[in-house]
Amino acid sequence: MPEELAEDPDPEPDASQILAIEQEAGLLKAALSKLKPDQRDVIEKAYHGELSHQQISDQTGLPLGTIKSRIRPGLERLRYELKEVR
Repeated sequence: MPEELAEDPDPEPDASQILAIEQEAGLLKAALSKLKPDQRDVIEKAYHGELSHQQISDQTGLPLGTIKSRIRPGLERLRYELKEVR
């Protein structure tokens, strides 16, 4: 029996996929720039830095409730700004 052809586990994205990703990244960057600096900072720490709310609190010295109260409206604003991307 012939051997099965091995599939490439990570096929390289085509140009249209790369362009779409770059456009979405640009839209996200623009949406993040519309946030208040304190909201943007904690959201970037949570999602880009992969920190927990507690870790952000420890790092910034802000109370945990403040961290949560900055993230929640910031994410709502991002959802609003990016609603057309879906």
